Amino acid sequence: MQTSLNLVRRIYLLAVALVSLALGSASVSAVAVAVVNGLIGIDVEVPLLGVAGIIVQVPIWAIHWTLAQRDANRSLAERGSLLRRTYLYVVMTAGLTVSAAGLSTCFARLAGSGTRDEIVDSAIGGMIGLVLWVYHRRVIVFDRVLCAEAGLASTVRRIASYGPATVAALFALSGVTELATQLVRRITAIDTGTSGVEQTAWAIGTVIVATAIWVSHHRGGDRKSTRLNSSHANI
Repeated sequence: MQTSLNLVRRIYLLAVALVSLALGSASVSAVAVAVVNGLIGIDVEVPLLGVAGIIVQVPIWAIHWTLAQRDANRSLAERGSLLRRTYLYVVMTAGLTVSAAGLSTCFARLAGSGTRDEIVDSAIGGMIGLVLWVYHRRVIVFDRVLCAEAGLASTVRRIASYGPATVAALFALSGVTELATQLVRRITAIDTGTSGVEQTAWAIGTVIVATAIWVSHHRGGDRKSTRLNSSHANI
């Protein structure tokens, strides 16, 4: 009975942390975009719903994540549990997706015909996603040092590593293909107008972001696992 109650508590903590983090991040993004737009001279109103979301959702996430972290600090079994690792990899992958989409779009809008508010919106979204990815990746690395992954947790790690690497490779190839297409059009003197500039900018941004993701994830899980296992063996 105690085990069942403990499982329900763990699911509750991480589920609430996940939802409140998603809503809080969206609120922070909306308010940050409005503030930056105001600083660069764009007349906008700070969204009250976003402010309310920060006031409510961020503390809720902080409380529940702190409790989850306290449980992990008390028990190595909890730190290495499948539930915790799944939560971390889901948030990390979501942050990576938001960051990649935002930053690649920002590149395209900077070089294309994007307006200032569009550029700010994509840049802020990309940076918030990057912060989420970096923070949760650091937590995962720290957890691995204290408690190596095995079984299903190791499978989740591989999915979270090879999945983004595969998608990034496909986007990188798509970007390279688009760049080659635009190059051929220029060589053959085919007028592409402003759409050609925008597509070239999108392709460059996509190749840069996708290549960075592929490099950081390709075979990353196995290499980290090997290094961690070697360090444990030396100890």
